[in-house]
This record gives sequence, structure tokens and C-alpha cells, in this order.
Amino acid sequence: MCQDDKRATLPCLHPVCLNCYAAKNATDEYECVYVRENLCCHHKYHKGDVLVEDPAPSANENEQQQQQPRIPLCDLCEEFEASHRCDVCDMLLCMAEAKSHAKLSKGHRVSRLAPPPEAPAPPPPTAIQNPCETHKTVAATLYCKQCSKLMCNECVNTHSGHVIQSLTDGLAHRAQLITTKLAALQKRCNEHELDEVIADLSYVTAHIAATNSKIDEAFDRVSQPLRQLADSIDQRKLQFRRDAQEQIGADVKALERQVDLILTFKHDVEFVRAAAVGSVSSAAQALVSARLLALDKVAVNCKTSVTETSYFSYAQPMEVARLLDAVKAVPVGQLGSMSKRALRAPEHPVATADARDYRLIDAPVRLIGSKGSETGEMKNPTGLSVSAGVELVVADYNNSRVQIFHKTDGNHLRFIHCGFGVFGVSVAPSGDVWISNNSKDLRLYSPQTGTLVRSVAVLSFFCASLADGSVLVSKNNNKVGLVNAAGVRQWESSGEGLSQTWGVCDVPSIQAVAVCDYGNKHVQVLSAADGRHINSIGTGLLNDPRSLAFDAAAQVLIIGERDKVSAWTLGGELVHQWAQGTIDVAYGVTVDPGNSTMYVSDHKNHRILVF
Repeated sequence: MCQDDKRATLPCLHPVCLNCYAAKNATDEYECVYVRENLCCHHKYHKGDVLVEDPAPSANENEQQQQQPRIPLCDLCEEFEASHRCDVCDMLLCMAEAKSHAKLSKGHRVSRLAPPPEAPAPPPPTAIQNPCETHKTVAATLYCKQCSKLMCNECVNTHSGHVIQSLTDGLAHRAQLITTKLAALQKRCNEHELDEVIADLSYVTAHIAATNSKIDEAFDRVSQPLRQLADSIDQRKLQFRRDAQEQIGADVKALERQVDLILTFKHDVEFVRAAAVGSVSSAAQALVSARLLALDKVAVNCKTSVTETSYFSYAQPMEVARLLDAVKAVPVGQLGSMSKRALRAPEHPVATADARDYRLIDAPVRLIGSKGSETGEMKNPTGLSVSAGVELVVADYNNSRVQIFHKTDGNHLRFIHCGFGVFGVSVAPSGDVWISNNSKDLRLYSPQTGTLVRSVAVLSFFCASLADGSVLVSKNNNKVGLVNAAGVRQWESSGEGLSQTWGVCDVPSIQAVAVCDYGNKHVQVLSAADGRHINSIGTGLLNDPRSLAFDAAAQVLIIGERDKVSAWTLGGELVHQWAQGTIDVAYGVTVDPGNSTMYVSDHKNHRILVF
């Protein structure tokens, strides 16, 4: 290279001195004389071939370098940045030398230097004119004619064999291409009469808008009376619904009153019959005499109703007259007493010959299920019930479903998917399954299809189906109720003496029902006719009774407790208790009436025990 040369780059990407190139460019042909490692380029090109001049430092870069402040150094160590000045010696000192100088030169005033001015912020980068289409931050210096792309020096190798032009010629070539394309587009527009097409399109658009406006107006004219008619229909429908609900409510109340009268009359008939065959008692004679006197008034005077001191009312005088005909011939003094024994169980019930001896029960003979959510598995089972066939129905509480097993071999048969936690289950005489879930309705499901048959609006916690199709429900409060097969309430206990009602069962042999009084820790026996208290079982001896079943063959109540299962007579005597330490909360018990096999849900161990 020459001194004070002006460096440039040839198309072969080798450097050259522009001064030398200008001196030799008088000839038509020029040869690259670049030599490196004994290899000569010898690339030949013609006069006028592109030379790319290397950019010189810009004026902005020089100004930035000049504007950068110079950092003063310590005059003593000449190594670290000066931070102090001695006004007497007129020297710049670093932090360490300033401390040393202040100790050695007493009386000299050493002061801290003012911080250097901050360097001005660099000016924003100017937009690159004609950037390389591959490297966006580098200015383009060349143009590939075949690819029609602006490029920098680094892109030359990727366009090997292509015709490379200078940037000026490339831009001119691109301008020519754009002009040609615009002319072609203008020709196509003229050929297709674009102006006429645009005019036609505007006309069609305006016509569509006008048509839509007319359609909207016509729709409003037609729909407005229809909306008014629909609103009128909705109002009439609501009014009809309110009238129907009021009428249905009045009919239901009338039916409930008739049912109460019928039950009262039935209870009085049983009272008089029992008194006629019972033992003689002066107290009972007085009671029956008053009862017969009231009945006689109804029969003689044909009153529609009469209320007497025993709080019984009658609305059927002809039925009362027939009752009087049956007992009028018996002198009042010969009528027997009606004591509690007429409604309570015998003190020593006599079991049938094939009744099970519960004193022999010890360990379970079989287990059904395990913890899980798959088929045959369960989580926290609660209520149980057996059908007249081969089905064992299990309330799978935390899986929100009911499972049906074969009660003999324990194999899984079907599901009833409920979508809520089930507490109580009971198989109805029809074969359908009543399900209670501690909510405001009692639901009946088909065990074959798993579909909802119907629901009854009654608060239910546990339930027990009776032989006549009615359902006994506990309500997890101080109430127990009986609902008939049609969903009509028959009676509800007064709540006196009850705390928390859980498991329930029917005791048909003494016309009674039994309920676990969880809060008072005993079982109460109530009249099946009206829910009045008869007696209590296990007071002070039961550990949180939760579930209940009745073995009619042995006349024994089976009670599921927190940690065991126990059997009691209807007179309140403990027969046997078992599985203590094996069961963790017996949430459900049921007895197969066919063979007295007993099933117990082991709640926290997620299984069913078979005894």
C-alpha cells in the first residue's frame, strides 16, 4: 500500500489503493495483484467495474471521542483516579494519598474534588439509508441483479456466480423494475375498466344498505305485536301457575287434614278394641267411659266433628256408629285397660325357630370392597340396604354414587351415579332405591338404569322403606317423619325428647319405628301411627349410635356404634356386642330377612363387613 493511500475493495473482495487504481485505470483491463501466502489473485476486470470505498470514521464518532472527558490521575502515584486536591501544594491526590498527605503535611488544606461532569448522552442513531436486506443494521454497498436485493460486503459469498452491481446502478435497476410493474398494473386496470367496477360496487353496496333498512323496518312492524303477545302469554302463564299452586296447596292441606282424621280414627278403634280384651283397671275404665261417651254423642247427634279431653276429633259419625254397635253390648265396667304394653313390645319377645342366635357372632365371615374410586372400590361408605333378590345397595359417600353388589359373593353389579354425597339408602317394595343426602328432598332411583324416578320435597338424612310403600326419614335434628308412597306427609314427631336423629328402621311386629338419637346416645322407639314416644333403649350404654336395623325373626334391634355393633331386645336388654376395635364408625347396618345375614359399613376403613 502507498503512503496516504485511500483504501477500497475490489469485486474479488481484495483491498486496493485508489490512487494506484486511478493511475492504471487508463487501460481497458486491470489485474488484481493481491498476494498472500504465495497465492496470487490475478483476477481481471474491465474499466468501470465497481470499487467499494472503505468508510472513513464519521464526524460524529470523532466528536464523541473528543467530547469524552479525560479522567485526572493522582500526581503522586500517577495510577489511581484523583479525588482530592491540596490547596497549598496545588496537587491532585487519590483517596489513599490524600489521607497520607493530610497526616504528614499538617496545616495543608485537602479538599474533595467536584465530581466530573457526566458525559453527554450519545445522539440517537440515524436511520440507515438503503440498509442491507439481510443485515438490517448495515448500509448496503452492492446490488445483486439476479436476486434484486441490496446487500453488504459480507453477503457477496452467498451470491456467488450472480451479476453484482454498484449500489447506484442497483437502485436505478430497481426503479426501472418498479416503473415497469406500475405500467403493467395500470394496463390491467384499464383492461378491466376498474373505474366502472368500482362504480358498480358502490351502487350495489348502497342498494344492499337500503334493502337492509327496509327489512329491519318490516321486521320491527311484525315483531312488535308478537312481542306484546308473548309478554301477555307469559303474564297469563305466571298467573295460571300461581293460581294452580294456591289450589294445589289448598288441596294438599285438605288431604293432610283428612289423613290426620283417618289416622286418629284408626288409633281410637285400636284403643277401644285393646281395652275390650285387656285386664280390668279403674283408671282405664274411666278413660274408656269418657271415650265411649264422646263416640256416643257423635253417633246420636250426627255431628260432623267433636273434640273431647283426649284431644281426638272425628269427622265420620257413621263409622263411629258402627264402632259403637261392636262394643255397645259390653258393659263399661268389664272393659280392660289400655296400658303402654298395648303399643310396646312384649318384655320377652319369642323368637321363631329359625331365628339367629346373635350371642354367637364374633368375627366377619367376608369383606366387600376396598379404598378407591374404581369399580368395586369405595370411599367412606354410609347407609346399606338389601333387596328381596340378590342385591346389596351401598351408599358410596365420598365417590358421590351408589354401588350395587351381589349380596352373596360380593361381586360388583351396577352403579347409580348421583353427583352428591349419599347418606341413606333403602330398597322400596317396587325394587327402586330411595336415596337421602341430608338435603331438602328425598329421591327415588331405578337400580337397573340408574335414572331418577321422582323426588319428594322433604328434609332427609337417613331413610327406611316400609312394606306399604311409605318411607320413614330422619332429619339430623329432633324430628322423624313418615311420608306415604305418593309423597304426602303422614306425621312428624313433635321433637320432644329427641336431639339428633340418624339411622331409622321399621319395627312392624309392635307397630312402631326405631331411631338412633345420636345427641342423647340412645335409641328411641316411637309409635308407627303418630310418632309418639314409647320407650328408650341403651340409655347411657351406647357409644354414638349412628345406624339401625331390625331382625324380625329374632325380634332384635341391631345398632351400629362408633367402635362396635350391638344387638338389643325390644325391651331394652343387651344381647351381645362384637367387632369392637375392628370397626371404625359403623355408619350403616342392614339384615337380610331371608337368612339374617348382617352387613355393616366400616366407614373409615372403606369396606363392608359381612357377619
